[in-house]
Amino acid sequence: IRERSQGPDHPDVAAEYTALARLFVAQKKLQDSEPLYLRSIQILAKNYGEMDPKLCPALDSLASVYREQLKHPQAEGLLRHSLIVRDSSAGPVHPEVAQSLDNLASLDYSEKRFADAQPLYERSLQIWVQLLGPEHAVVATSLDNLAVVYAMQKRYADAEQLYRQALAIRDTEDAASIHNLALVQVALRRNRDAAALYRRMLAMPVKDLGSAPKEYSDLVRDMKTTAK
Repeated sequence: IRERSQGPDHPDVAAEYTALARLFVAQKKLQDSEPLYLRSIQILAKNYGEMDPKLCPALDSLASVYREQLKHPQAEGLLRHSLIVRDSSAGPVHPEVAQSLDNLASLDYSEKRFADAQPLYERSLQIWVQLLGPEHAVVATSLDNLAVVYAMQKRYADAEQLYRQALAIRDTEDAASIHNLALVQVALRRNRDAAALYRRMLAMPVKDLGSAPKEYSDLVRDMKTTAK
């Protein structure tokens, strides 16, 4: 109906393509969603230009589809384009820029390109701190992301500092952060400190273990059940 009444290249047609693509993604029909996102991006670029921020949601969504399909080079190209557009339109200190940095860093991390992910997460952290303040929950998540990258590069002291900052921000115990901090203590050969952290996890209610790695949280649940 929209194509007949408004023409095949109208922005409202692009919105319909995007909506249908999202439905296919929800149904795990990734191959069906890909051409719809591509058509939506094509229409938006024709109407607004390739450097308009209106393209970014579709670029990010298609990048997510590519990532699920393990087409990482294609995903990276779209995420970099999205970051460049947001950087130039929204300015360097904006939540959407931070999110684009996180998206690209996450892809680099999954490809084990830790040195590439590091400056992206570092810049994202700076933006979140500037926008939200140093005690915000989003900042704690950003600290965790960067800490993992440091740990993978064997920068254990730096990782430890960030994990401790993240734990200090959170009002409640976070099983995943405690678990990661314990792993850093093991890497630093501080086994007593690691044991103390694992005991903290053992003392946590079962319902609070959901953020820990599944294998560990399942093990702790089994130990608690046995103890009862």
